[in-house]
Amino acid sequence: MTEKIIPVLSKLHASSIGQKLSAFCFSSFVVNSTSFIFSAPILLWWGLPISMLTLFGNIFFTPFLIFFILLSSLFTVFAALNVTVWHLGWILDNFTKIWLFLLSFSSRNVLFAQIYSPVLLFILILINIGTAYTLFHAKSHQKITKTLLCGVIFTLLIFALPLKRGSSTLSNSAGTLEIQDTANGLEIVEKNYFKGISHAQKQVPFNLKMPIIRSHGTCKISKITVQTISIRTLQSLKELIFCMNIKKISIPNITKPQKPAFWKAFYSFKNAAKNARVKIYYQRPNVRVDEENFSKTASKSAADRSGHKISKNANSEYAA
Repeated sequence: MTEKIIPVLSKLHASSIGQKLSAFCFSSFVVNSTSFIFSAPILLWWGLPISMLTLFGNIFFTPFLIFFILLSSLFTVFAALNVTVWHLGWILDNFTKIWLFLLSFSSRNVLFAQIYSPVLLFILILINIGTAYTLFHAKSHQKITKTLLCGVIFTLLIFALPLKRGSSTLSNSAGTLEIQDTANGLEIVEKNYFKGISHAQKQVPFNLKMPIIRSHGTCKISKITVQTISIRTLQSLKELIFCMNIKKISIPNITKPQKPAFWKAFYSFKNAAKNARVKIYYQRPNVRVDEENFSKTASKSAADRSGHKISKNANSEYAA
């Protein structure tokens, strides 16, 4: 008798687990694809990138989040009751380290964007309306799956359109930022623009990253050339490393003595570049400009000592 009952119970248990697993996968697919389709026009309007892992994010993130919230809640309750449970804290700490370790393997290459265009925005809104109408009249899982797959494919095709890109210029009260689109990515030349950014953590993601994506439709920057260096410049470059996919940064040589706050910002920027695998190049000093500055300084000091002014020809002879 037991030999007949055990196989039946095992089959029922296996079928229930299979049904729960299929239901979880289906619900994750519906949530991810729906959020992807209906958020695409908003992201295009704001100038924000989309991750290729968006469609699979909740499948892995939801179980982690449930387990993390459960452990955190238990730890909070025991702490409120003055009960020391160091095993729970050890599990929570190591579980968080494992998740952060897995996140370290992610790459900014999974981010993609598109140039903002009213025509593309209108097409994405039409896709949203068609998807919502079809989902409202869908009565089976198969029709829901087909509808969402069509919506995802059409949205990806819109974001994959090869639109023409060119050059643009951003400006503020301190300087300008010249942006040129190339085959390898964007090339940016900074002319005192970063000096006008007072709060890099707030202004770079919104006042710099979003306008660049709206105008050029990419997160890839092949090279950034900085003409002058300061604390605000280093802070802005650090935040830009977190926001964009940068390959190279060219900065001037640091020849003058600097304050401790400058070196703190410099090494923070350098560590961020190292973690993101961004190459830093130091520009060669302009020898001709240095010689001209030296000749002007020497001529002025000679004029002060002699008590009379020196002409331009005399300055050139003195420099020679």
